Amino acid sequence: MDGSWPPRSLILYSNRKWLFSACYSGRSLFLALSILAILWLRMALHKLPPITLSATTWLALGPIATGSLGMFLLSQQSVLLKGHAVLGEYYTVLSGVAWVTGILLWGLGAWWLLLALGVTAHYAKQGIPFNLGCWGYTFPLGVFILASFKLAQLTSIAVFSSLSLGLLLLLAGVWGVVMTKTLQGVWSGRLFVAPFLQNNQSRSEEKKEKLS
Repeated sequence: MDGSWPPRSLILYSNRKWLFSACYSGRSLFLALSILAILWLRMALHKLPPITLSATTWLALGPIATGSLGMFLLSQQSVLLKGHAVLGEYYTVLSGVAWVTGILLWGLGAWWLLLALGVTAHYAKQGIPFNLGCWGYTFPLGVFILASFKLAQLTSIAVFSSLSLGLLLLLAGVWGVVMTKTLQGVWSGRLFVAPFLQNNQSRSEEKKEKLS
C-alpha cells in the first residue's frame, strides 16, 4: 500500500461491485418486466384471480419497486467508477441513465400500487378470507416505500417524503392486521390451508356429485 486514500484495492473492489450489481440488476429487472407484461395481458383478457388469491395482485409491485430502488442506488454509487480505466469518463452518464430508469420504474410502481389498491377495494366488498398468502400485501409495499424514501432523499421534494410516511403508516396497519390474524390462525390451527388446493378439492367434489 502507498498510503493513499482510498486504497487502490478498495477502488478496484468498488468498481467490480458496481459492475456486478449493474449486471445482476439488468438480468433480474428485464426478466421481471417480461413476466409482468404476460401478467398484465392475463389480467386484461381474463377474470381477476379468485378472492382467496387476492394478495397476488400486489406481488408485481415487488420487482418493480426493487428495480427502482436498485437504480437509485446505482445512480448514487456511480461515482465509484470515477477512477475506472474504461468507465471513468462515463460515470456521470451511467449515473444519469440509472437515475432516469429509477424514476420511470417508480412511476410504474405508483401506477401498479393504485391498480392493486383498486382490486383490493373490489375484493374487500366481498370480504377477503385470511390465509398465509395475505402476507403478500406487506412485502411488495415495503419495498416500494423504501424506493419512495430514497427518491425523497435524492430529490429533497416534500411530496415524496409525505407520500412515503403515509404509505409507511398504511403498511404498519396492514402488517398489524396480518400478524394478528396469523397468530390467531396458528393458535386455532386453521391457518395452514392452501386456498388453491382447497378450491381444486371443492371442484373435484362437485364433479363427483354430478357424475354420481
